[in-house]
Amino acid sequence: MRKSLKWLGAIVSILVLLVILTAVCLVTFVNPNRFKPLIAEQVMKYTGRQLTIEGDLSWSLFPYLGVKTGHVLLSNPTGFEQKIFAEMQHATFGVKLFPLFHKRIESSGILLDGLKLNLIKEANGKNNWQFQQSLANTAQPVVGRSDQNPMRRLSAGLAIEGIEVTNAEVNWTDKQKNQFLTIEKLNLQAKDISFLKPFSISSDFNFISKNPALSGHVKMTSEISLSVDQQIYSFRNLVVDEQLQQGTKKYNWQVTGDVIADLQQQTLQWTNFHGQLGGLNLTGKISIVNLTTTPHAAGHFQIQPCDLKEVLQSSGQDMTNVQTLKNMSGDIDFTAAANTVDVKGKFKIDTVEAKQVKLTNVMVPMHYQIGVLELAPITADFYQGSLQSTVKVNLTGVVPQIAMDSKLTSVHIEPLLQDLGGNNQKLKLQGVGDIALQVTTVGSSSDAIVKNLNGTGQVNFNQGVLQGMDIGYLIDSAYSVLKQKALTTTNTKQTQFDSLTGNLVFRDGVMVNDDLVLNSPRFKTDGKGSIDLVNQKIDYHLQTVLSQATTDQKNDWGNLYGLPIPINIAGYLKDPAIRLDTGVLVKAVADQQVKKIEAKVQDQLKDKVQGKAGQMLQSLLGR
Repeated sequence: MRKSLKWLGAIVSILVLLVILTAVCLVTFVNPNRFKPLIAEQVMKYTGRQLTIEGDLSWSLFPYLGVKTGHVLLSNPTGFEQKIFAEMQHATFGVKLFPLFHKRIESSGILLDGLKLNLIKEANGKNNWQFQQSLANTAQPVVGRSDQNPMRRLSAGLAIEGIEVTNAEVNWTDKQKNQFLTIEKLNLQAKDISFLKPFSISSDFNFISKNPALSGHVKMTSEISLSVDQQIYSFRNLVVDEQLQQGTKKYNWQVTGDVIADLQQQTLQWTNFHGQLGGLNLTGKISIVNLTTTPHAAGHFQIQPCDLKEVLQSSGQDMTNVQTLKNMSGDIDFTAAANTVDVKGKFKIDTVEAKQVKLTNVMVPMHYQIGVLELAPITADFYQGSLQSTVKVNLTGVVPQIAMDSKLTSVHIEPLLQDLGGNNQKLKLQGVGDIALQVTTVGSSSDAIVKNLNGTGQVNFNQGVLQGMDIGYLIDSAYSVLKQKALTTTNTKQTQFDSLTGNLVFRDGVMVNDDLVLNSPRFKTDGKGSIDLVNQKIDYHLQTVLSQATTDQKNDWGNLYGLPIPINIAGYLKDPAIRLDTGVLVKAVADQQVKKIEAKVQDQLKDKVQGKAGQMLQSLLGR
């Protein structure tokens, strides 16, 4: 027994020695650089590209047999301004010796350093990543062999301890769309690579893109299963962390799930999808068909309830004018193919407060297609009334173009105006009524949106109160001025009305109104003027006419019945000056009295003429 063990040990020692001697002889007597022309020839044969190995090839013996390369270049096809398709600073390929005796390839590892790819799509649509068809792919299959699938044999006999890619770079240029993307500092590690069992993989890289301008860092981990003969590749427990930056806006985004790509069926399925952006959580699934020909994607996402304001703030959005976006949830369905994206969704927000204006129970249906976002119909509870609105946003230009058609029904106007302008507004309005707006604007900020506001509107309020101005008191003031009597009426600083109506025109942020009508039992007031929404200024001219008067009042000098009483409102909206235009008033009264005198004189002359004419007629008739 002992002799047998000694003989066995001796045989093993001899075999190990032979393997070592073989490796030493290979390294000593075989120069790997002699294979450079052969390698370049085979690359040209199968790809149609010129391979240039600038550095020397060298053997590595410890800890495993391997080959090291220097700088390697692979050319672009003719017709491309960029001459290099791919290049690599150096690479190492290691192979274990013992498994080779059993027809197995077990790599001790592959290291690629400084890999650089230049992917280009020209303006004419030609790209540089499609290689000429391989002769091996066009060869006819050999009939009668027991195993005709070389990938199956490879998957059974290939094992790689690891692949490591360091400091790689990928440059993507699309001259048709004027888009550029650079992936840099790309690192990738894969361990215990096998076609027979799952293995882990991780990667991270930085990226910079133009059109759109975006940059960030991406980190990915997953467990991969490869079924090469069936062309099914699965990524289980996929985790992708993204740190994105667009201008001053920053996003920390994480997506997870399970991805299965079936290249025979040309499909990709992403199930158990979960995305997280701050406090925003998405769940759903994504599917893609015609994966490598004309991809068509479809998916469904469900948004879990969240505080949307916190989500937007965490990404660097300016939320100065937004106080509350509470408890937002919704559903999204999308399809995408080639250059088209179609997104439909419906969102619910419990409470929205922007620039102090409040909405509750907000429902927002959404449809996005070809750069146009349509929100219709938006519905909400609005200041004890209701809001219904259609908003269309064209995003194809440099700045958004917005069109809005809104109806406010049975709205309590006092708290709305108070929230819009604050408590220190001089002029306030009480009442319940309807407001309709049909406006367009351009801009991406609230100031620009107001400045570029154009369109029309209508207002209609009933049984209300205009606070800050007592029109009846102003009428009494006008009468006391004309009669030169002391004013005994008290200024209540408010005007009750039965109805208030008017049509509005918006011109570059200025609201113009020419047909304001305020009706009350004692008088009727017409008005016209403008409100500058940008500079918060008002310039309005009112004319009030008494609705009733006694006979004595009608004949009284200085009577105001039927005479328009001018009232001017001008200044900043918070505290405008309200005054009688006494100069116009006195002139109007004077003109009125002149007309009365003229009418009286004419009547007297008429009577005299008629008297004389009667006498003359009687004389002619002989009476």
